[in-house]
Parts: sequence; structure tokens; C-alpha cells
Amino acid sequence: MLIERGSAEIGAVTIAEPAHGLDRPVVAGRRQAVLRVSQPGGTTDEVTLVAEGTETPSGEPPEPPGPAQPPRPAPAGQLVITPDPLDFGGSGPALVGIGPRIVQVRNTATVPIMVTAVGVLTGTRFTVGDFAVGKTTCTGITLAPDSSCSIEVSSTPQNPGQRNGVLAITTGDPAYSRLIALRSQAVQPVLQVNPGVVRMNRVATVTGQNFPPSRAVTLTLTTPGSKLLLNTVTKPDGKVSAALVVFPQTSAGTWPVIATVGGTSIRAQAPVLVVPGSYQPPGFTSRR
Repeated sequence: MLIERGSAEIGAVTIAEPAHGLDRPVVAGRRQAVLRVSQPGGTTDEVTLVAEGTETPSGEPPEPPGPAQPPRPAPAGQLVITPDPLDFGGSGPALVGIGPRIVQVRNTATVPIMVTAVGVLTGTRFTVGDFAVGKTTCTGITLAPDSSCSIEVSSTPQNPGQRNGVLAITTGDPAYSRLIALRSQAVQPVLQVNPGVVRMNRVATVTGQNFPPSRAVTLTLTTPGSKLLLNTVTKPDGKVSAALVVFPQTSAGTWPVIATVGGTSIRAQAPVLVVPGSYQPPGFTSRR
């Protein structure tokens, strides 16, 4: 054949043998041919063409793909949760319950929605016990359009600081399932040592507040060569008070007094400076 591009004559174009089966290999394996372009002046250019054929398991040509499935229509309406998110706030110690709070669930869809489960999510990102579901009228029911049910949720922060969780409402049709953020917090306990500078063989008073009420607490003073343990119990208002004896074998220096709530990771600490005792009688200045 003769090909023209603009005003320049290219010449004849042929595919050298084997030419069959290159555009659509009919057998498995590598297929090869040569594209030869002959110019009017006698010059010939050649280009190698390569194709690969793959055998289907059945030996038959693969079935053409079926028509694409239309996207699933978005649900009409949804479950409306009030409040969302649920924030308990909190200004008390850890391990003190907050709540319960009531979560209202209303079906704003045009179809009934089956609620199959209600619960608090668990996992490495959450602490068991921070949130819990109490009484509920939602589990195992089918909510008719514009009808409601309720969920009772409480919080018991297991540690000081911000606590986060998720309330999961699972429905028969996953398109209507909901996740609601849960938040609460507890204050950090505080510890003080008075006096902050104490001589060996003297007594210091350790006080604290914002601890979980009526819980066992261990006070620890660790120095090189000595360790003092003192067990006590917090008061119903979360306060603690104990006398700490600094024995003569206690090393001089600044050391932490640490209060740990039994069975938990809740702790607080305060420094105390231990100084050597005086073996000389105090000096007096007389006046006449």
C-alpha cells in the first residue's frame, strides 16, 4: 500500500511473515512479526512487533465482562441520634461514675429499620470500663418511620484525663448503622509533702486530694539504699493524709514521694528534700 503524509511520499508498508495472529494471538506463547516500511528511493526500515498470548484454564476465550452494576442508592433518611456526640464532662476523680445519660434514637427514614445491637466498641484504642450501656429500648426492635427508642449510657473514667469511646448502633441494613463519639474526663490527683525540706529522723506530713474515694493507697519514698512503704486509705471525699518518717539511713537529696492507688495505674507524686540531721545543739544569742 502507498501512504502519504502531507506532501512527502513514504512508500509501501508490509508486515513480514508470520503476520497472522499478532493482533489477537490464538495460541499461548510469545508471537513476533516485522513491520517493514519501503521508501520510494529503495530504502527499507523494519520494526519488530511482539505480542503475548495466555491460555485460559478452560481452553475457551474468556467471557466478556458483564454490565457494570449501578451504584446502590443512598438510604432515604437515617437514624438521628440526640445528643451526638455524647459528652459527659466531669470534674471529679477517676473511678467515680458519671451519669447515666439518655441517648434518643429516632427513625427519620421512610422505611422501618431493624436495630440488631447496641454496645460500646472495644479495642486497643479504648479502655474497658470507661463507658457502659445500661437499660435500652432499642435492641432487637424494628423502628417504624418517625418512631424512637432510648439508650442509657454511663461513664466511669478509669484514669485521669480525657477519656474517649464509641457507641455503636448496628442495624439489619448496614446503611443505617451509626457510630456516636463518647467523651468524659477525670481530674489528676495532687500530692504535697509538708515540710518540703525535712531532716533525717524527722516526720513529714503527706497530703493529697482528687484521689478515688475509699481506695487503698501506697506511699513510697525510694532513695539509694532505702525504700519506705506506707499503706493508707483515701477518705470518702478523695483526700489522703499520712505521716512519713524519714529514717536516719535515708540518703540525703531530693526524692519523689509517690502515691499509687491499689490495682490501678493512678498515681501522683511530690518532691521532698532530705537533709542530714544536726548533731550540735542549737546556738543561742543572749541579751542583757
